[in-house]
Amino acid sequence: MITFNKVTWYSKLLAIVFFLGVIPALSFYVGMQYQATIDVVSQAPAV
Repeated sequence: MITFNKVTWYSKLLAIVFFLGVIPALSFYVGMQYQATIDVVSQAPAV
């Protein structure tokens, strides 16, 4: 029988991988895109 409110070892492992792998990688990517945008805006000539 499937129980949806039971924490299993593989759900804990998946949570650890998600928080230690996916979130930092996604944050790094967003930061790189943000920095590229800031670089382009700062190089634009003043009107």
